[in-house]
Amino acid sequence: MSGEDKKKSKTMKRIAPPTKMKGYVSMKKKKAFAKWHKRFCLLQGACLKYYDEFLYGDDNNVARGVIMLEQGKTVVADEPGDGIFRIVTPQGDEYHFKGDNAQDT
Repeated sequence: MSGEDKKKSKTMKRIAPPTKMKGYVSMKKKKAFAKWHKRFCLLQGACLKYYDEFLYGDDNNVARGVIMLEQGKTVVADEPGDGIFRIVTPQGDEYHFKGDNAQDT
């Protein structure tokens, strides 16, 4: 990483919105035969990042994906009692999340 890239990276970290929620949940995309995978999720502002694994204090964590939660366009729906919620993006991508128990989600 060049000196200029490092400077930009440090600047971006400082202006990132505060983390609202974080932790491991199971996640899958809505596809035929999709499997649940344990992912670390980090909600910052309207951005939900998910990771295969996450090491606290490590600046080299790389998100596997990012879901932008656009107000009025993203649907978040609870399925009562089972600890599962889903997010549908304006592009039609659908993600399902579940905790180990209903209190996790």
